[in-house]
Amino acid sequence: MPFDNIFKFISREEREKQSRAYQKRIFPLGLGQRDAVLAALRPLINRKIDDSGILYIFIAAKQEYLDDDQDPDTVVRKFLNKRKDLNENEKDCVAALIRLDADITGLEDYPSSEEISVKIRKEAGNGSYEIIG
Repeated sequence: MPFDNIFKFISREEREKQSRAYQKRIFPLGLGQRDAVLAALRPLINRKIDDSGILYIFIAAKQEYLDDDQDPDTVVRKFLNKRKDLNENEKDCVAALIRLDADITGLEDYPSSEEISVKIRKEAGNGSYEIIG
């Protein structure tokens, strides 16, 4: 972490502008996309992790993917493998949603938790990923 900006004053307007730019980068389709992420992942992620935790995992993994020049799947998997609060099925679900998220052009195309589960089963060729409910 660079320390050259640690004492730099940033006005509230500038902070808000940076925040909007960051939100646009992570959720280019707007707040509806954030809600779609939650709706897709909530049934697939451990019930002990609340909505803010689910969003944090998605945002942090997507940030890794956006910031790295390497293969997106490798970068996301490397990040998710550090997470001890997710089991392998949950890591697969987050990784699948990030892959699907990259190609989505509208909220109507956003995958459901069932579609994510189907994608994972197809990629694995077997295995059953149940929706936690």
